[in-house]
Amino acid sequence: MVVVGAGPAGSMAAKYAAKAGASVLMIEEHETIGQPVQCAGLISTQAFEGCEVSPETVSRLAVRGANVHAPDGHVLKIDGRRTMAYVVDRGELDRAMALEALKSGAAALVKTRLNNFRRQQDRIIIAAQSQGDPIEYRLVSLSEPMDCKALWGDLQDWDERNWYSRARKRKSSPVPHKPTSSIYT
Repeated sequence: MVVVGAGPAGSMAAKYAAKAGASVLMIEEHETIGQPVQCAGLISTQAFEGCEVSPETVSRLAVRGANVHAPDGHVLKIDGRRTMAYVVDRGELDRAMALEALKSGAAALVKTRLNNFRRQQDRIIIAAQSQGDPIEYRLVSLSEPMDCKALWGDLQDWDERNWYSRARKRKSSPVPHKPTSSIYT
């Protein structure tokens, strides 16, 4: 099985597939897993527990509440009275999760970008940029579907025009020009 992307989703997919006995190769397009940072790193305590990493391996700051600032100047203080979330170093979190996948038996290649894949009978043949020959596996897990949406469409009948059309029709509130919230520990 090839897992495209060594972020949290890819690392968990690789970890559990390897634990189930599959031969797993995780490919990551960047030179360092977790770089560049793709997310701010504010996650709930439950989400952090679901990452299945030792708390000592990831820098984190506990958050128990927030102040929400309304455009008219009013402030709503929300106090959870206990730790509700963590601000984590997302690079460290991604690397710790990838390490857990490796400990479970997965392999990883960095600086390897998915170029193409195609169906061939009961297999999906993938070609990666840093590989001279295509890598052949029966399953592919695309853990970064937005980066791979054109490729994903070959397998899922992706209709990009309909997706964008539905997204444009959704109503959204105006984006304020100043910070609207702050967190505290």
